[in-house]
Amino acid sequence: MKGQSFTHTDRVALLARADAILAAPPASPYTERHPGRGVLVVRFVLPLELAQPLNRTRHAAVWMMDRERSRILATMRAQWMRAHFAGSPIPPSPIPLPGRPMLRAIRFSSVESDPTSAWWKVCGDVMLPTRTRRGRAVPGLGLIEDDRPSKLETRAWHERAARGEGFAMVELWTGDAP
Repeated sequence: MKGQSFTHTDRVALLARADAILAAPPASPYTERHPGRGVLVVRFVLPLELAQPLNRTRHAAVWMMDRERSRILATMRAQWMRAHFAGSPIPPSPIPLPGRPMLRAIRFSSVESDPTSAWWKVCGDVMLPTRTRRGRAVPGLGLIEDDRPSKLETRAWHERAARGEGFAMVELWTGDAP
C-alpha cells in the first residue's frame, strides 16, 4: 500500500494481516518474537516508506527529517484519535503512561532489515510529549514520558511479507507497573 494515508478499512485489514502472520510460526528460524508486556494501549500501522531504517535517513537534510517526522506524526495521530475517541475496545489509560511502557515494533517486509536499523525510532519519538528543540516546538502525542531504555522497553523485529505488500506495525503496551 503506497501513501501515508490509510483508510480505517486499510488499517483494519493490515492489523488482521499482522495478526494472521503472528499467529503462524515464524517464516525464519532466526525470528525472535516478543510478547507484549502489560495491557495493549494502541496499535499503529505505517507504510514502509514511513518506516525507513535510520541508516538511510540519518544523513538527510534537517528539513527532510522534519518532513518525515511530520508525516509519521500525522499518520499516528489520526490512528490514535480514531482508536481512542471512536469506541475503541482498548480501555483508556493514563497518559503519559506511568512506569516503563513497552513499544513493540514489527516490520513486515520482503527484505529483512538490519537488527540495529532502528526504523521504529521516529515512531517512539512521536509518542513523546510536545517539547522544545533548537528553540522550536516539536509536537508529539504525549503517550510516553521518555524514550530512554530505563523508561521504555523496546522490542523490534522483522516478519516476512510478500513483495509490494509490506507495512510496519508499532504497538504501545502499559509495560511494567510503576
